[in-house]
Amino acid sequence: DDEENMSDLAVFKSGPSEVLKGDIVFYTVFATNFGPDPADNVVITEDFDENALIFDPSSSDFGCVLNGAQNAVLCNNFGLDPGESKSFIVGFTIKDSATCGDAIEDMAHVSTASVDPDDSNNWSSLVSTVIECLPECSDGIDNDGDGDIDFPADSGCMNPDDDDEENHVDLDVIKTGPDQAAP
Repeated sequence: DDEENMSDLAVFKSGPSEVLKGDIVFYTVFATNFGPDPADNVVITEDFDENALIFDPSSSDFGCVLNGAQNAVLCNNFGLDPGESKSFIVGFTIKDSATCGDAIEDMAHVSTASVDPDDSNNWSSLVSTVIECLPECSDGIDNDGDGDIDFPADSGCMNPDDDDEENHVDLDVIKTGPDQAAP
């Protein structure tokens, strides 16, 4: 009977400290049963910032699915014997609308149908991933809408490290000399 089982579950989460906008970021979530009994119907919940991330099921392990509200990934339908652990890789695409320099911060949570005598370890530590961006003149995007992409094709780019594709060259034409050109 699940209500009589005592299963001390813990969850851990790891991920990169930075990721490029537009890339896929991978997090590993890891649940352990410290016992003393088997844990049934274990669920790892991976909340995520839907303003910056899109769940990528093709880059995630089997058994991880988007919840109905579409703001968390559930890695579920498994049990853990005492001393047993299970890990999942969960992948997200960084949205193009994500802000460079912002940090994606979240945690994972583990739960079970069994009684957990110590819920203090049911939340992972906070994982922070900073969204990094390439300079506009080497990011593969037509940032200024002129139809040209990056250095050297975009005339607004002085070099690949230029972070502004807009052409900011202002020319002042000053007339000097006669009104008419001499033949």
